[in-house]
Amino acid sequence: MAAADAAWLQMDTPENRMIITSLMDFDAPLDPVELERMLEKLAAHPRFHRRVVAPLSPLSLPYWEDDPRFDLRAHVRHVGLPAPGGDEELQRFVSERMSVGLPPDKPLWELDVIDKQGGTALLLRVHHCVGDGVALVRVLLGLAEAAVPPPKVVGRAPPPSLGPLQWLIEQASRAKTLVELLALSPDPRTLRARLGLVKRAAWSRPIRFAAVQELAKREGATVNDVLMGALAGALRDALSSHGAVPEHEVRALVPLYLRGAGNGMGNHFGLVFVQLPIAEATREARLRQLRKRMGLVKASPTGPLAFEILRAFGAAGAAVERIGVGIFTDKASLMVTNVAGPQAHVRIAGQPLHSMMTWAPTSGHMAMSVSLLSYAGELRIGICADANLAVDPSELVRAFEHELVAELPEAAAPLH
Repeated sequence: MAAADAAWLQMDTPENRMIITSLMDFDAPLDPVELERMLEKLAAHPRFHRRVVAPLSPLSLPYWEDDPRFDLRAHVRHVGLPAPGGDEELQRFVSERMSVGLPPDKPLWELDVIDKQGGTALLLRVHHCVGDGVALVRVLLGLAEAAVPPPKVVGRAPPPSLGPLQWLIEQASRAKTLVELLALSPDPRTLRARLGLVKRAAWSRPIRFAAVQELAKREGATVNDVLMGALAGALRDALSSHGAVPEHEVRALVPLYLRGAGNGMGNHFGLVFVQLPIAEATREARLRQLRKRMGLVKASPTGPLAFEILRAFGAAGAAVERIGVGIFTDKASLMVTNVAGPQAHVRIAGQPLHSMMTWAPTSGHMAMSVSLLSYAGELRIGICADANLAVDPSELVRAFEHELVAELPEAAAPLH
């Protein structure tokens, strides 16, 4: 197992499961024969029929091996939602499943086939050590019945070849960045909670992605700047509704995909800290701050350095890693992930995939994860939070929708 993947394996705790959760929603029931065919295709991926074996010594890494007792039926559950089987019942079911771990003696994934009002939903849960969001989108595209253009890969480009002097300068810059990261103060306890075993999940209505792109163009910003600004505004509104107008900013940990770090399955990203200006009262001020900060963060050596730190944690073993993860996650309050999904509708198991949503896990001492996913011209936000956190994910989702749609009435996608 690669050291970066081992880091995510060892990060798993009962309070924060390192499991990526994806919900795929279909407007009609899936044909059982087509579904079986799709599942066999999924299980053909090596990491979907291989289990993790513990390291042979404290100085070695875990490794993958084919599960000699692999049985596809052991990874698939067919369930029905309680009446009336609508969005409220689906949200409750997703929240319950997020709180459950994966059996460590089997390949680290499970799929729930959910009979719901008007159709079927698939809830796929995959351990983060299997792959990151980019890798799992590739898996999804491989399940489609017809070829679909892959989403544009964004992130940090591979570094150019460096001469001896440039290499020394780069190492000095990394050392300086590491000192700065360690010197960061712990984040305020604004979004902190005593972590428990129960999680709550929520997701938004569809938002037209083209409208968000148009706003970003008008503001001279990126789509990510606009979305992070809307999140900052939503957090401010949600906290204010609890009687506490935010006086301090909070930090988010944001994955930065590293192109060229590897291909196929696995994890190929670093993490960067981004200050969310929740104390700013206006949308314009929040966007202005984030436009400047995101540009600086993307150009800094923090992302590649964080990837190397993750690899070092993975090689050092679980005990050392948990100390390090605690140090770094004390400096942030939430994880924010933005993943580009397929640009066009895909057909899976004989039916068009109507919508999809994903939730990335959060680690260490953090109590909230925010995931943004675009699919077929629509954007959704998914939020997972510890049940002990005062801010309710559904409340925060509504505030996020209001932030965008208030400025962009055309962003509200029509209901299908």
